[in-house]
Amino acid sequence: MRVTTEIKVIAGFSLGFLLMVGLGVATFRTTKGLLDENQKVTHTFEVIVSLDNVIASMTDAQTGQRGYVITGDERFLEPYNAALPRLSDGIERVRQLTVDNPNQQKQISELQRRVKRNLAVINEVIALRRRGDAEAAAEVVKSGRGKVGMDAIRQLIREMKDEEDRLLSARTEKAKTAAWRVVVAFFALTVAVFLLLSFSYLLVRRDVARRKMRESALREMSLTDELTGLHNRRGFLTLAAQQVRIARRTKMGLLLVFADMDGLKCVFRNNVSTDFANMSGEHEPSRHELFRST
Repeated sequence: MRVTTEIKVIAGFSLGFLLMVGLGVATFRTTKGLLDENQKVTHTFEVIVSLDNVIASMTDAQTGQRGYVITGDERFLEPYNAALPRLSDGIERVRQLTVDNPNQQKQISELQRRVKRNLAVINEVIALRRRGDAEAAAEVVKSGRGKVGMDAIRQLIREMKDEEDRLLSARTEKAKTAAWRVVVAFFALTVAVFLLLSFSYLLVRRDVARRKMRESALREMSLTDELTGLHNRRGFLTLAAQQVRIARRTKMGLLLVFADMDGLKCVFRNNVSTDFANMSGEHEPSRHELFRST
């Protein structure tokens, strides 16, 4: 069965459509992977910022305590009072952000214990100062218990941030790989569409060229005599009308000579029958070539 151009075009478009669907799905999955990796990178930054907020709140609490110990003015406890809810919220925020990381969950529990112990020291100092025992409060501060507790908190937060930095580096590399895959998938999709359009264009162009050739051949057959190769009646009238239009447009004269030979084809048929008999193994000329050669 002969495959028509229409069937080829439909098959090409169908194949191209399936290819584009496949590449589209691959591009979608790759893009989704990129978005997921970027979200993980953002998540890691949120953990690091939350840890920084915890250490900043703890520093504010300690600063308020020292100011109150020195002056006895309750106004110096404002940083301490503001830091307490921030500490609680910050630790809980880190716990929620690291729920998928067992190691960090253990660390956050330890961080909560260390913060609680250090706040106990701060509260002890504030309570002594409120009772008017400034010397006892100062002695607790001088003992360095608060400093040791703060250093332990800083060390633990540093370790937790190092873990997040490691995750950040790995996730950043995955995000770069995912971004490269998106570029490759988009390029492949673009190339596939271009090849599909080019293939369809070539098929249509070839089909149009063949149609023009067939139309030209049919037109030639409709205007000339198959036996003699000369213009037939229709060809004569078409050519004559063309020349008349040219003459009218250029305002020139026109001379028409018409010759009609009766029995010409019969004479030609008798003359060439002998020639055909003597042309065994040679190139067989066309009818109008034989006619012109006789």
